[in-house]
Amino acid sequence: MRGFRARPASATVEGLALDHRIFVPKNWKLAKTDARRQSGRSQFNPSSFPAVKIAPALLALSCGFIAPLPAAEPLTLKLWPDGPPTAMAPKSDATIKQIQSYGPITPTHVSDVTDPTITIFRPEKPNGASVVVAPGGGYMFLSYASEGTQVCEWLNTLGVTAVLLKYRTPTRDEKEPFTMPVQDAQRALGIVRHHAAEWSLDPKRVGLLGFSAGGNLAGDAAWDRGERT
Repeated sequence: MRGFRARPASATVEGLALDHRIFVPKNWKLAKTDARRQSGRSQFNPSSFPAVKIAPALLALSCGFIAPLPAAEPLTLKLWPDGPPTAMAPKSDATIKQIQSYGPITPTHVSDVTDPTITIFRPEKPNGASVVVAPGGGYMFLSYASEGTQVCEWLNTLGVTAVLLKYRTPTRDEKEPFTMPVQDAQRALGIVRHHAAEWSLDPKRVGLLGFSAGGNLAGDAAWDRGERT
C-alpha cells in the first residue's frame, strides 16, 4: 500500500490466534486535541506499539455511516454501581515494592483501582464502531495516557467511539491476576452493547484493544467461555 507502513499485530478472534498487519499512513500524526484533553499528554504514535492484541470487531471495522453528532465531553460510568462481585486481595510487600520501582503514582500512571470505570470518548463523526481500550501495566498499574487516553483520541479521529477501561489493579497477588480485569472487560462490553442505540453504535461492532497486560486481558476475554458475572 503506497504511502502506508505495516505494523505487525497478534489477534484473537472467536478463540483463534491469528497474525495480522495493520496499515497506518507514513506521515500520520494525531490531530490536535482541545484544551480539555491536553493536560499531561503527548501525541500517541501507533508505531511505538509493535504488538497489540485485538479482539473481534476491531479487525473488521466497516464503513457504515451514521449521521454525525457533536463530540461530547468524555462520560465516565462505574462498571459495578453496587460494588464489584469479588473483593481484591491485600497488596503484598513484594507487589508494593515492585509498583514503586516503576515510579510514582500519578493521574497518567494509575494504581489501586478498586472501583473500576469506563470513560466514553465520542468522535465528532461516529461511524457506529466502538472499541474498549485496556491499558497495560503488568497488572500492577495502568499506563493511562500513552496506552489509554491518547489511544482513545486517535480512535476518535477514525470515527470510532472509544471506551477507556480502568480495570481493577493491582491483581498480582490474586490466584489468577487476569480474572478480575477480565470480569471488568466483559462488563464493559455488555454496557456498551446495552447503550448502543443511545450512543449511536452498532452492537455487533464492539471491539476490545489491549496493550501489554491489557493485551493479555483481551486474549483471556476472547477465549473465556465461563459463566458471565
